[in-house]
Amino acid sequence: MGLESVRPGNSARTVVEKAQAKWREARTRAFDHDIPRSIPGILSSLFSVVLLCSDVARSGLGSRTAPFDQLQPNVYTAYGPWSYPVSTTFHNDTSITVRVWTFKYDTTSIAWRSTAMALNVSSYPRCMIDYTACEGEYFNQSTLFRMTDEMVDTFARLDRPHSNHLEPRSRTLRAKVTFRDRLHDRIYPQALTRTHMTTVSAVYYPPQLVARRQGINLCRFLDHRPSFCHDIWANFATNHGTEHRGFMGTGHIAHHIRSRLQNITRDFSRHVVDMLILSQAEDARVSAGGIEHESLRYVDVSVITRVRDCDRLQQTCSTIMVDDYRYESGTYVMDGNDWYLYVAALRSIGQAYFVVRLVCLCVGCYVARRQEEEYQHESWWVSNSAHPVPHSIPVVCYAFAHLIDSPLEYEALFAKFITYLGFDDPTSRSIPRVCKLGAIQMRSLWLLGCCLQLVVWLQTCRSWSPSDGVRGLPEYAMSILPAVTLSASYRADGSTDFRVHPVHEVMVTAERDHRGRAALAFDSHGRGLCLSTLVILTLLLCTIGWLGSWLLFKIPPHRWFSVAQTTVVPYSAGSLWPTTTVSIHWSHNIYPRRPLKVRNPTMRAILNKVAPDVLREPMSLRPSPINHPQDVRLQMNVPHERTDEIHAVVALLNLFSMTDPCTLCRLFLGKGIDVCYVQHIPTRRICCLPKATVEAQHGSIPWYEMHVIGVDNTANMRWTDLLHCG
Repeated sequence: MGLESVRPGNSARTVVEKAQAKWREARTRAFDHDIPRSIPGILSSLFSVVLLCSDVARSGLGSRTAPFDQLQPNVYTAYGPWSYPVSTTFHNDTSITVRVWTFKYDTTSIAWRSTAMALNVSSYPRCMIDYTACEGEYFNQSTLFRMTDEMVDTFARLDRPHSNHLEPRSRTLRAKVTFRDRLHDRIYPQALTRTHMTTVSAVYYPPQLVARRQGINLCRFLDHRPSFCHDIWANFATNHGTEHRGFMGTGHIAHHIRSRLQNITRDFSRHVVDMLILSQAEDARVSAGGIEHESLRYVDVSVITRVRDCDRLQQTCSTIMVDDYRYESGTYVMDGNDWYLYVAALRSIGQAYFVVRLVCLCVGCYVARRQEEEYQHESWWVSNSAHPVPHSIPVVCYAFAHLIDSPLEYEALFAKFITYLGFDDPTSRSIPRVCKLGAIQMRSLWLLGCCLQLVVWLQTCRSWSPSDGVRGLPEYAMSILPAVTLSASYRADGSTDFRVHPVHEVMVTAERDHRGRAALAFDSHGRGLCLSTLVILTLLLCTIGWLGSWLLFKIPPHRWFSVAQTTVVPYSAGSLWPTTTVSIHWSHNIYPRRPLKVRNPTMRAILNKVAPDVLREPMSLRPSPINHPQDVRLQMNVPHERTDEIHAVVALLNLFSMTDPCTLCRLFLGKGIDVCYVQHIPTRRICCLPKATVEAQHGSIPWYEMHVIGVDNTANMRWTDLLHCG
């Protein structure tokens, strides 16, 4: 079925074909002389296209396996395990200085400071416990020697009259720790500061037990054993340190500690040796940031070995050496492998859609240009302002994929910035690594884009006319918030805060209870969905739905965005192509650069009534950083008064929007969409408008002067004939 004529006499098709030829000629002149072409525009478009079409190549489909050492199915080490000596100090050695960071800011210092607070160790510097300013970044050896000796000595005197010298003595503490040392923690510390509950265990091994020839089995004593004895990462012989950073492998931590202790007792065979093991284990934290189940638990161990010279006759002892050796690691439980196929499928659909979208855009530009008489023999033409605007389908696919695997991706990213004793890792700032991490961090852009398209859809689905325009975010504003996260995981030394709040001691039975609760999140080994995650996700969806309903019925559309920019759109928006296409304000790149002349009396009358200042000053259509010029909106809203430049803008907007695969299917498959050819009676100019616009009589069009001369359906029309519709 062709064009249905509703006009008697002359054939409507002849009139329409003449109008189409005139529009093509007009846009040819505008494309050649008025539509901007610039090197920055070309580079910007090319950069956008490369980013969209290389997402999978840059960041991958997802993580089939977690980027950690696997301990057992779905259980991994978070980092390390690391084992390293901190200091070995002698009583008469004054050449050693120690970093304040090691005993104030490092996570391994949590057990030190908690024990010092519980035992009231007076020689432990108050600036490290109270988090006041210390004098310099280093402190001397005498302070370190004195505070370490006093801590071990204070613990050795606990329960001395009632203790068995062949058994260790222990204390278990519960503490709440503030965790703030990343760049994003500084942005809004009141909201982003995290507090974790941790269990600190201190186990003292007296000299009589250390001196036993058969050595010590650290994990043999059920009621007095270090907390790492039940941690899976500490009991694998395949455990290794990160040798490329200079850390040595450990194997079984208990065996490694016993081996080091035997070496020290052999070197100081005529002296008295005792040992204090401080360990802290965080309660397992279940990540609720995504659908994947992910639990995390950090464990730090400090082994303090003290050597004393004792006079048996006078029963006095003096400390000659203290040794500090530390271990740290963590355990992840996650089910990322179970979700990989879903994540990979979603990202593959999104990436394939972008590639097809780009191909359709290039072919559409070529076909549209070949329809113009002057360029029928050109082999290729693509506008430098062509942006493959995302449809809702790839945006939703990427957003759901990010929602599923965000716990794994962000924990893996965070782990890459965990360093040994706070030392900066120069490889973390290499350009390839920053680009790789940046591509992963920028995935939050899809969540923002999905929310923005939802808001734009709500804005334009009620009491909206294309003449109102579409309010969206500026072109690169969507990248600002995700771009901030590129550096969010870097350590911010100036505001690091691992403050330990007042601690309290718990009984041994309570310690076992805490261990059970801390390990509770690991029982599922990452299988299935976390109930709390589902509850939070449900609440999030309900909140978004309630907010959308409130926006839809309570707030006028023009007040939804306070920093938004309005995109002037033709009447085809919302009918032939979705308004979410212009949720990102980019169309100012195609506005004409030269002033428009207003010769028509009707247009001058409209301008004189709406914007009289426009007639007194030269009219320039250069893009404004705040709003579009008023004359562009006026000419766009009155189609029979449009100049050649505005006809070209309409053609480009339709070209970019109607080359989307879903939009093409909607236009040319199935029932299609009805469009009307309308003639302005006084000027006899032809306009092509969607039938829905004609029936609703939207905009500033003088409908009493308009006459419908024909109706057609997009399924029966050529795609190039729709470029000037609207």
